[in-house]
Amino acid sequence: MTNTQTYLNTHISDDILLGKGNGTIETMDGQNITWISSDIGRQIDDKWVFNGITLFNNTQGDSLSILNNSIALTKSQSGPILADYMWLLE
Repeated sequence: MTNTQTYLNTHISDDILLGKGNGTIETMDGQNITWISSDIGRQIDDKWVFNGITLFNNTQGDSLSILNNSIALTKSQSGPILADYMWLLE
């Protein structure tokens, strides 16, 4: 699975970023779904920690159909090998 993404962060203050992003998740068999997101980032312990919301669009593929029109809350950190978390809302 590949997540191609673009983010634009704007400094609100020295310790706060406002991020907006969009991208496409693609499976190995070519199915895909697009998404948009908004995030707030805060600097904690010399790392940027982002909390946000993601809206998934529609897909015709079966393997990603659970994400159709879904909203997810997200948490991620800056750095080379840090976990991203996503919780789908029902």
